[in-house]
Amino acid sequence: MHRLTSLPATWPVRYGLAGGLFLATLLVRLLVLPPSMGFMLVSFFPAVLLSFYLWGAGPGTLIAVLSAVTGYAFWTPGYWASPSATVMKEDGVDVPMDAYGLLKNIADAPKVAP
Repeated sequence: MHRLTSLPATWPVRYGLAGGLFLATLLVRLLVLPPSMGFMLVSFFPAVLLSFYLWGAGPGTLIAVLSAVTGYAFWTPGYWASPSATVMKEDGVDVPMDAYGLLKNIADAPKVAP
């Protein structure tokens, strides 16, 4: 069985096919599993392996990097996910905090920790 990288294909074709595979994988992932489920990279593993096998190291690396960036951007909580002092005061939690939103008294941690 020979690899498809031995076939004459220009680099735009190989990278274009790899990008199409990435977009198709992302679309299937968003349709099948909602982002709240987690498992951010589980659907990208087959795409990375297939891309390495079919089109070589360059397109495979491209898919791996795009998958990591997409997984980080879509499925990890960002800066605004952590509660600030303003949010805690708006939600009715009455604990003393400093200017940076840190607790002044460690004994108040059970009041704000999940």
